[in-house]
Amino acid sequence: MKLFLDASVALAAAGQKTGASRAIFDVASAMGWELQASNYVWREIAANLQRFPPLAAQEWPALAARLSIVRDLTCFDYPAVHQWRKTAEPHKSATEGKTIV
Repeated sequence: MKLFLDASVALAAAGQKTGASRAIFDVASAMGWELQASNYVWREIAANLQRFPPLAAQEWPALAARLSIVRDLTCFDYPAVHQWRKTAEPHKSATEGKTIV
């Protein structure tokens, strides 16, 4: 099974030798899990690692070696904004009682 980890899981695992985040790293091999992270996640880790206790910086290289790097699918420096489109049937907003089309 492939597990994609975000920066918060990786940082928590590096910052503390106990807990669920670290357990993912500890049992991954025995469970047959492939731990994955993208380059974007790696950059987030690098940017935030200094905010954690010194243990995190010491632990991170060994944990990083257990991760496979996968391609970033799409990352934007701005939010994606989608325009409203008409639906087949108008419905009432539960909070405002207005008809939305």
